[in-house]
Amino acid sequence: MKKFFLLFTVIILQSCNPNGDCNDTFDAVFYCPNSFNLSFKLIDKNSNENLIQNNTISKDDINIIRENDNTIVETFLDTTTYTIYIENYISESETLNYSVKLSDEDSFNISATAKVINSGGCCASTVEISNIKIENTDFEIENNIYNIFIE
Repeated sequence: MKKFFLLFTVIILQSCNPNGDCNDTFDAVFYCPNSFNLSFKLIDKNSNENLIQNNTISKDDINIIRENDNTIVETFLDTTTYTIYIENYISESETLNYSVKLSDEDSFNISATAKVINSGGCCASTVEISNIKIENTDFEIENNIYNIFIE
């Protein structure tokens, strides 16, 4: 078993390609996604308290639907900062549209333009986000995190 693990480790390390060439390498599949995060906090409009931190809303109450393909979006909750992260993986440039529901009620919409920028090689692409719009609520940006104000 130890020999198999060692062989597997060597194969993985050999297939990781530091120059960013795709050429059917392990890193092309697992280390080169075109990913980005949109992050926000849900803030009480009157008290300025974080609604997750004060237990008014739980992570289970938040449903985000990607309107482009009508799929439910996976989110991550940072329990230290009570920030919600929408994780995105795209293969080509597109406009993203999200509908956010809190406790099954439509609350607000988020849209953004995501542009894949290829700068050579598989692992050298990045995603540029622009034209972020949040509709049906007030918000402010603080350290690249959107504070969404909920009544």
